[in-house]
Amino acid sequence: MTVKKILTENSHSTDSETSSDDKDFFDSETTTAFYNRTKGGLNAIDEKCCVHSCSRKTMHWPMALFYQLVDMSTINVYILFQGYFQNPVMTSMVFLKGLTRYLLLPLLHARVKNPRIN
Repeated sequence: MTVKKILTENSHSTDSETSSDDKDFFDSETTTAFYNRTKGGLNAIDEKCCVHSCSRKTMHWPMALFYQLVDMSTINVYILFQGYFQNPVMTSMVFLKGLTRYLLLPLLHARVKNPRIN
């Protein structure tokens, strides 16, 4: 949908306003072919976000956006973690469980020390 909208908006210029390079760039066949060649990375990220997601059902769009950002950032952290040679090879689920434990430990220690919770 976005590609069609961009092409529609840019097709209103006259021939004198548009150079030959612009005509080649906004050609629908070229743009569609470029999109089809480069959409694989986005599909892979969406698939990984669906498999390992932290999101919850919410009616508030800022929370939905936050959950999506957390999902994408955990995928990026896992890719960076796998990039270093000294790190052990592990599945993404094991990595996410370890990351969750690492991030929750300070909060859990603070709750144990809180006398009002006991």
